[in-house]
Amino acid sequence: MEVVESDDEDEEFEADEDEEESNENVTGGMRLLRRGMVTMSRVNRRLVRGRKLKVKYNDDGEPVGRAAKEMQSYIGVFARTKVPINVKDWRLVPLSVKDNIWGSIEEAYVVPKQWKKMVFASAGQKWRDFKSKLTTWYIIPFMDSPELFEFPPDDYRSIHADQWQEFVKDRISPQFQGRCWLHIYETVCFAIIGFLHGILTRVDVEIGDSFSYNKEPCDSLMQQILTWVNS
Repeated sequence: MEVVESDDEDEEFEADEDEEESNENVTGGMRLLRRGMVTMSRVNRRLVRGRKLKVKYNDDGEPVGRAAKEMQSYIGVFARTKVPINVKDWRLVPLSVKDNIWGSIEEAYVVPKQWKKMVFASAGQKWRDFKSKLTTWYIIPFMDSPELFEFPPDDYRSIHADQWQEFVKDRISPQFQGRCWLHIYETVCFAIIGFLHGILTRVDVEIGDSFSYNKEPCDSLMQQILTWVNS
């Protein structure tokens, strides 16, 4: 397997990053995106030629550069196409599925073994983001038209029909809707708390040098608000 630096791959980086799918395997579901699902087929072309891309990293061991960005996109492809969306929690995803993602990354890129945990974490976040997008784009806006949920979105043809039906059933359930509203409520409350804390902190800084100011009451107030939010 030939190892190449990202600088040697300029022609491939100049190519379209998003590869659109053909008219094959149409699901019959909703199509909201103008472009097809990202497939990263240029990585597959490189593999066919027996080439692996070396990913650079900084002094902290974190991936950087164009190859690192491409690798993250490649992880996203596997998170969307290889991990079932009807699994409730990333921790419940079979280890074999996660290992396959790592194996695919090792096959396409020169990366340190210690990045395996980072790749798992990145795939998990991208998988959660994908499920959130499916919920907010393809389910919530069409709650009054359940017939649109019969087939998986045509924008994401890798989704199995049975997984899609189970996913939709969960997302339209009263239990999930209740958790959504609770999350929104907590997000708004913590945003307000952060805003108030910023104001109180600025007041402390601005008058602290000139006046005798005791910030303990403010800290006490913030604690009471936090207790109220979590009650």
